[in-house]
Amino acid sequence: MPDVSALQHLIRPAVGLATEQMRSLFGVAERDVTGRVREWSQRLDQWDDAAGALIQRTDLKQRRIGVAQERALIAAKEPDQQLLRPMLVLVPDGAES
Repeated sequence: MPDVSALQHLIRPAVGLATEQMRSLFGVAERDVTGRVREWSQRLDQWDDAAGALIQRTDLKQRRIGVAQERALIAAKEPDQQLLRPMLVLVPDGAES
């Protein structure tokens, strides 16, 4: 079994590389989600504008309520946090510091 204290110097570089990789991955995912949310919001704006141009009817009022509810859902889908996961470092038998 390797001496754990002798392997401590491997942790900092491993964390640094994992952080870089996760930043890149999160950046791509965040841009994708932001674009999808923006498109969704634009569709709702179009629906809302179309509803405003029509004669007011009961079903139209219901549609506007539905649009407002979807806007709230859009706001809830905006990325605002990142997930953290523990990192495991595998060292082969006989590894030396």
